[in-house]
Amino acid sequence: MSVPGVTLLLFESLDQQSRGELAHWLRTFGVSVEAQVDGTICFKIGDGSVLAMPDWDGSCEFGLAIGDWDPEPGDDYSQMERQPVQELSVWARGTEIQTQMITGRLVLALMQRLSAVVDFDGLLGPSPWAPTGMRGEEEARLAEVHSFVTSLPGWVCEVGYMTIDGSRWYSHVGDAEFLEAWLRHPAFHLVIQ
Repeated sequence: MSVPGVTLLLFESLDQQSRGELAHWLRTFGVSVEAQVDGTICFKIGDGSVLAMPDWDGSCEFGLAIGDWDPEPGDDYSQMERQPVQELSVWARGTEIQTQMITGRLVLALMQRLSAVVDFDGLLGPSPWAPTGMRGEEEARLAEVHSFVTSLPGWVCEVGYMTIDGSRWYSHVGDAEFLEAWLRHPAFHLVIQ
């Protein structure tokens, strides 16, 4: 199933107490908050007003999973001042724009709470993109999205990584100010995994 999801990059480890505080915070607006055997936290958002979406219908399940930060060989996070120590994956079971929007607002609240940055797990841009295989197409798309994302407030960078076929591609990583601006942009979307 394709889902919108992102990865928060944490610069301090979440110990058991911090994880308990996170679960308690989720219960202030979440319902059916359950910790799975593998440590994943699954929940529904019952009170969308906490995330500035009072009309949220609460129908979608969300998940959080904490793990050690372990970049793949070939990942280039050199543009970051500090290297993360843990990652917090955040996803929603639904692809509608309202689901993407509340996921983005949840991520923003988590970023502010945890002093994290977000890896969008793909490139953002002013419009969806489906490659056609034309020569120079990828370079043109990279230039377009670079110009677009750097026009928004906040810090953002393109992190290079190796794809399965051995080619190089990129993912955007940004701070809370960038995500806040992206949430207000009419082209807002998350990358569907």
